[in-house]
Amino acid sequence: MGRFLLKVLKYLHTPPYIRKIAFPLDKSLKDIGISFPINSYYHKDRSRYEYVYILKRENNKLLVTDGEKEFYINIKRKYKNTNVLIYDKNKKELIYPYETEYYFGYEAFYYNKPLLDLINKLKKEGFIL
Repeated sequence: MGRFLLKVLKYLHTPPYIRKIAFPLDKSLKDIGISFPINSYYHKDRSRYEYVYILKRENNKLLVTDGEKEFYINIKRKYKNTNVLIYDKNKKELIYPYETEYYFGYEAFYYNKPLLDLINKLKKEGFIL
């Protein structure tokens, strides 16, 4: 049940223009269309920041798509644990949501250990709980 909720939260957080790429057909998400879309500016305003999906990883560059076109981005650091990142059009680089000037939604993850261990780990990493 927890993994299904995680999948739904990640699906709803992903902007509509890259959902088909980031989430291939899945029987567990067959009724997701009845859920209300998130009405957030980061899904609509793509003037400076836009979500991109990583299609291919190479040594020092990534092939990404914004749902309409594919392009390469030179990278200076490794991006792990995700295929969906934010592209800053002004700086022409990939960034994490917490590096933007605006609130870019939430991050959902599944943790299968006792809750106290999770809370202590997140506090050490600087999360506000």
